[in-house]
Parts: sequence; structure tokens; C-alpha cells
Amino acid sequence: MSVGILLISHPGIATAILDNANRIWQQAHTQIDILEVPFDSDAETVHQSSIDKINALDDGDGVLVLCDILGASPCNMTQNDSEHTVIRISGLNLPMLIKAYNYADKTLPELSDLVIEGSTRSILQLP
Repeated sequence: MSVGILLISHPGIATAILDNANRIWQQAHTQIDILEVPFDSDAETVHQSSIDKINALDDGDGVLVLCDILGASPCNMTQNDSEHTVIRISGLNLPMLIKAYNYADKTLPELSDLVIEGSTRSILQLP
């Protein structure tokens, strides 16, 4: 068993991040899916799609949901009310997903902490 991962974003973002992560990390996480939310989406339809994807991804260890922008429609429309254990994190980026791949064997809370730490440590002002 392993934690499922759901990437939620505006159109094109999750696909691009997932494609690049899979090129960098050849041993891709198998329990992963994306939900890209068109700008004119119906909130209830998107919400139900997110619940369906969470249901499909959770094999008993929970689901880590990575959203692109805190407060934006994709993140707001996908708040969890499924019966599964879910941790949601905003700020989806490539280092975040690579970190999740590197620590796929961790528990959901451990993975969440590592993903946040890895993502924020990758943001630096360069000389």
C-alpha cells in the first residue's frame, strides 16, 4: 500500500508538472492522478470529480492532494468531504512532486511534512 497523490490545478499545470517529474524520476509513483479545472467549470461537477479521484486513489493509506494556488477555484472546488483520509497542500510545484516520489513509502502525515519542507527549501533568492 502507499499514499495516493492527486494533483489539482488550472489547465495544463498539473499535466506539465507530472510529465516533467516522470522524466526526472523514472520510478514514478503509481497511485497518482490529475484534475485540471477549466476556467468555466461547474463547481459541483469539479467537486464530484475530485471525490471520485480520491476514492480511486486511496488504497487505505490516504491521499495527498496538491493544489496549485491557495484560494483559487481549483483548490476551493475540491475541498475533501469523502470518507477517506486526505491532506491538502497548496503551492503545487515540481520539487514538491519529486519529494513525494522520493518518499513514497512514508505515511500520509510524514509525506505531507516532507513535501512542504522540500518545496519551501527549494525557494531561494539566487545571487
